[in-house]
Amino acid sequence: MRSLLDKFERQNPGIKVRFQQLSWDYGLDKIITAVAAGNAPDLCDLGTDWVPQFAATGILKDLTEETAPFKEQYLLWEPATYRGRIYGVPWLGGTRILFYNRDLFA
Repeated sequence: MRSLLDKFERQNPGIKVRFQQLSWDYGLDKIITAVAAGNAPDLCDLGTDWVPQFAATGILKDLTEETAPFKEQYLLWEPATYRGRIYGVPWLGGTRILFYNRDLFA
C-alpha cells in the first residue's frame, strides 16, 4: 500500500497521505472513536457490514452521482449500497470462508 501512496503523493504535490492500518479486531472501535472526536478519516476501508451502520447515521458521503459514470464497468456495488444509495467504491472482493457438501462436490 505504501508504494501506491508514494506514487499518488508524487503525482499530487502538496498532498500528504497518513496511512494507518487497522485490524478487524479493533478497527471498528478506532473508527467510531475518531468520528466521535470529530477527527474522522477522509478515506477509510470499511467492512461490508459496517457500511449500513455508518451510512444510517449520515457520516458517510453519498457517492451515488459521482459513481454513476463508471458504475456499469465494475461489480460488487451491493456492499457499498444502503437504501439504494452508494456510499463507497468496492475495491476488493473475497471469500473469507467457504462451506461445501463433500458428497455433492465429489
